[in-house]
Amino acid sequence: MTGRYQQRFGNESNPTPPSNRGLPTNEVTVAQLLRNAGYFTGCVGKWHLGELAHFHPNSRGFDHFYGFLGGGRSYVPVVNPPTYTVVESNGVQTAETGYTTDRFGQEAANFIQTHATEPWFLYLTFNAVHTPMDADPGRLNRLTNYTYTTTNRLKQAAMTLALDDNVGLVLDTLQALNLSSNTLVLFVNDNGGSSANPTDNTPLRDFKGSLYEGGVRIPYLARWPGQIPAGQILTNPVITLDLLPTALAAAGAPVPANHPLDGLNLLPLVTGQTNTLSRDSLFWRTGGRTTGQSAMR
Repeated sequence: MTGRYQQRFGNESNPTPPSNRGLPTNEVTVAQLLRNAGYFTGCVGKWHLGELAHFHPNSRGFDHFYGFLGGGRSYVPVVNPPTYTVVESNGVQTAETGYTTDRFGQEAANFIQTHATEPWFLYLTFNAVHTPMDADPGRLNRLTNYTYTTTNRLKQAAMTLALDDNVGLVLDTLQALNLSSNTLVLFVNDNGGSSANPTDNTPLRDFKGSLYEGGVRIPYLARWPGQIPAGQILTNPVITLDLLPTALAAAGAPVPANHPLDGLNLLPLVTGQTNTLSRDSLFWRTGGRTTGQSAMR
């Protein structure tokens, strides 16, 4: 969200709802920077960067927010959900109906359709495939010809299928509106697979919450037809901090002058203008300086 290591501003652990913590308001977000550059900005899905009004997405640069403020919730309708799991639209509670992955995918498609003729930026954060293991019955039925070792493995496959369907919906919407060649799409996980799902991260070691590669090495995909060559695999170590400067470069927007970035613009790398990055190390720390874990690559 900031292009900066979170240790720079003391954000080393997730706020556990209900909480009065959040992304510090003196940090500048990618949404604020792109809105300043003339983009209509949207956030759809899971927020988990603060529940109080001054942390709300609409207060952090997003013109439109459709989703929930906490770190996780049921994928199916809930009776009287806690405030931080309510699916809202710009502060107004929506009806508890449908499967959240489908709701977020459709809202993303609607956002693109609504703003197709103007510059727009969309931060789409599915809660899939986070726990709880709420599989959609229709997707379970599509997997009856496959064999899974446990019921939860089957559920996770169905949840992943729902995610895949809705990523496809977004890409199909871009194609239908003739926006594909003018849209940079970046897809990442926020962490490696969790042992609670259950997940198999083979051949990587360990799971979410670990600083071994099973915890921090993630899918990282970029798509921009006509700009980024299809099918290439790059082995340069990159990090999600690179998303902000890459998005700013694609938009022709300036980087913040008073908030030095740790992320790098990846466009020269992915478009073939260079095969190196001006960075030789990446860092991780979780749990604080004295009691937590640290790693360097």
